[in-house]
Amino acid sequence: MAQAAWDTQHRTMIAEQSNAAITDEQVNRARANLKLATQTLARIQPLLGKGYVTAQQVDDAQTAKHDAEISLKQALKQTVASQALISSAAESEALLSARRAALAIAEQELENTQIRAPHNGLVVGLNVSAGEFVMPDQAVFTLINSDHWHASAYFRETELAHIKPGDCATVYVMAESPACDSGQSGGHWLGDQLRGAV
Repeated sequence: MAQAAWDTQHRTMIAEQSNAAITDEQVNRARANLKLATQTLARIQPLLGKGYVTAQQVDDAQTAKHDAEISLKQALKQTVASQALISSAAESEALLSARRAALAIAEQELENTQIRAPHNGLVVGLNVSAGEFVMPDQAVFTLINSDHWHASAYFRETELAHIKPGDCATVYVMAESPACDSGQSGGHWLGDQLRGAV
């Protein structure tokens, strides 16, 4: 749409430049007509006293000169007006650039409205409903990774000798008592150190 507006503006600018050229030619023609009317009046005025021309012919020459002066004034005003109407290419380019930038921003904002999960999972803690506004970086739910689970358990240090990395473990989910999952022990922490390899 911005490109179409620029194309229209470009065509308008060409038409405005053509109109300005035409008014320049009209000024030249009006000047030539005024020069001719002035010369004609200057030639026939002395002839009136000698009777070679009539008073009507002198009046016609004066009227022609006056009309030529008015035509020149009008042509000059039209030239000023047509020059003022000419748009510059810089204005059109600036408008096109601004519209392209606005389009890029709108496309980016539209892209940001799509939510993509980084992994498979379960949505929990959803506290919004359809039609609510969400601010950028506002957490609206938690996505629990359903592909990989991690369980933490606390044991007495005296029991750690019996638990080795790779041992089979059965984990019960507190929210769903009958549900359980099996996996392997990955190691255990003592204070701030991991003992054993995954």
